[in-house]
Amino acid sequence: MQKEWSKDIIRSLPENKEWISYYRAIGNPGIYHRPDYIKLLGDHYGAEPELFVYGDKNSFVYYPYLKRRLSRLSFVSRESVSSKIWQGTDIISSWYYGGPIVWSKYNSPELKKRLIKEFRQTFEDYCTRENIISEFIRYDPLLENSKQFEEVLDVQLDRETVYVDLSQSEQEIWERFEGRNRTSIRKAREQELEVENTSCKEAVERFTEIYIQQMKEKNASDHYLFDESFFLKMSKRLGDSFQLFLIKYSEKIIGGGIVLRDGGKSHDYLRATMPDYWNYQPNNYLLYKEILWTRKQGDRVFDLQGGRPGVFEFKKAFSPSRGQFFISTICHNSSIYLELVKLAREAGVDVNDGYFPDYRHRN
Repeated sequence: MQKEWSKDIIRSLPENKEWISYYRAIGNPGIYHRPDYIKLLGDHYGAEPELFVYGDKNSFVYYPYLKRRLSRLSFVSRESVSSKIWQGTDIISSWYYGGPIVWSKYNSPELKKRLIKEFRQTFEDYCTRENIISEFIRYDPLLENSKQFEEVLDVQLDRETVYVDLSQSEQEIWERFEGRNRTSIRKAREQELEVENTSCKEAVERFTEIYIQQMKEKNASDHYLFDESFFLKMSKRLGDSFQLFLIKYSEKIIGGGIVLRDGGKSHDYLRATMPDYWNYQPNNYLLYKEILWTRKQGDRVFDLQGGRPGVFEFKKAFSPSRGQFFISTICHNSSIYLELVKLAREAGVDVNDGYFPDYRHRN
């Protein structure tokens, strides 16, 4: 007789003990999958964090995501759309990474295969009942959780990522840097740049000033427009999982970087430095010091994510180790989806820029 599984849906408090217990049961998979971090994103983007669990205490799928109300779209009004649209939502994974994670105490490929298949069917039924129109999954390259869902979902390669293996010695890490990177770090040392690890309020405020100025000058998308309040909340709520590094020249703060860490994984989350000092190679030196610091804390990997060609060229100079970032795009209600695309197009949204869902602005 086959085992019967059930679902559990948990909504959103960072101190939710049930959600935290599931997170710990699957072995602390990393900060992007943690409820307090996902709650921070939800508060910032106006979305509701939700955890969908399918299985039992011995084998289950852990799937956190953000649920976004369609009524918040600028071109949707109660008077002009159907109740299905007004009351509908779509869902998106945590940022940078997310996606469902399969955990089982049994080493049984057959059991996991059936669990995944039944999870997906149960979740799709849930989306239909709950009027969830579309679903965007960002899988985690460090967990490689995309591989578990290739048979039930269309899994697409988005980009390569870069990571540093922190199990190596400092000398081995240094030797695996590209020569141009070692040269840049030596140049930064000659300029007597200094890196300080501090998360005090004044440090967060100064980093935010530099970061916001850089995002404006780069004309960055809305997704990257975080303010001081967001960073201060992050520092307070995430505790030691949030680390801010400032880089100084002649005692002047010229930039900084945020590292998020949990479960033995550290992430190069956000960085910003003043353009007037780029010739001193502050970003190379900042990342180098962050890598050494996280290694000393006992972390196993330092993740640099990926990026557009120029950004990726910079990051790959730190390590030859590569990950693969996969995504899945799912439409749960095609008629409403197409109606939203039509409304978005009429409102001036570029619905052909490759961003999913088509009816949302790239952000």
